[in-house]
Amino acid sequence: MMITNNNNTNKNYDDGDDDDDDDDDDDGGGDGGGDDDDEDNNNNNNNGGEHKHKREEEKSERERERERERERERERERERERERKSDREREKEGESVGDTESERRRRGRRTAKLRGRKHTTIGVKRW
Repeated sequence: MMITNNNNTNKNYDDGDDDDDDDDDDDGGGDGGGDDDDEDNNNNNNNGGEHKHKREEEKSERERERERERERERERERERERERKSDREREKEGESVGDTESERRRRGRRTAKLRGRKHTTIGVKRW
């Protein structure tokens, strides 16, 4: 009986017996796990130790990347919480909560204009 493997190694290997059981003591054929003692032969069988090691490194790298992304998300959440706390503090001081830096600057300039000052590129002038 002719046994062919699906992993492109030992395609035409004939183990000599006509039954369908796989011999574990032969060096090739059978369940596709042969060539364990011949390290120079890398014929696309992905059950070698080097390939497994690379897959484990890729898995661990992906896991580290996911952990970094989780940490960044936690940091963003902490930042949002700090913003909420500072919004409460500004609300207590009388500023509107939705103010951004530019809105506060514009309001400051408007107040300065009402007081007779003019903002220029150089600084503030009085008129």
